[in-house]
Amino acid sequence: FSGMEDYLEKAARFLARAADQGNRLVCLPPMKTEGCSGAAEKLSGLLAGSDVVAVLNGPAGEDRETVVFSAGGVIGRFSGDVLEPLDTPAGRIGAVWGDEGWNPEPVRCLMLGGAEMVVWYGDGKRPREISVKVARTRAAENRIFLLYYHGGEDALVAGPSGAVLAETLDEGDQAVSAMIRRSESRGKTVVPGTNIVSGRLPSAYGGLVGEKGANGSHD
Repeated sequence: FSGMEDYLEKAARFLARAADQGNRLVCLPPMKTEGCSGAAEKLSGLLAGSDVVAVLNGPAGEDRETVVFSAGGVIGRFSGDVLEPLDTPAGRIGAVWGDEGWNPEPVRCLMLGGAEMVVWYGDGKRPREISVKVARTRAAENRIFLLYYHGGEDALVAGPSGAVLAETLDEGDQAVSAMIRRSESRGKTVVPGTNIVSGRLPSAYGGLVGEKGANGSHD
């Protein structure tokens, strides 16, 4: 897309197509200009009569925000300040940006908060092959669905096993869909005898979560 007007026109077309095909959750490609909330409000009117939930991400920066909306308007917003998932009619969703997806803690915090799906908006600064492996790892180690944007419109969906469920092509206007069974994200046993929630031992983390690091210096 070449600008806001072009973005809204294409987003409207794909939202209508998604609703016709029975999709419940639609993640639109990141916007390159400001006005994420305004765009979401305009697009929400196109969802009248449907139960589609859409996610729209604004450009990178300190004021970056991700907006979740439906036919009734804006459901909620994510910012980089607090890692808390959002309850929506399509499930409990979280979001991370840039290097946050490379670090295991942000996605783990969202999972512990009940997130069934996490959208990771990458910045495209690292090799795609490695970034995709990290995205699949985050999905598998947390037993959640992860929707990953490597940069711009280059995207994929990974399931709780880490398998890629759908992936976009290198170029061209397109939409890809994947089956997300929310119940799969609620089973947190990775291997027999290893449950990533009930098996946690926070009391054993010691210096990892204290005010001082293992070497006695302040973090």
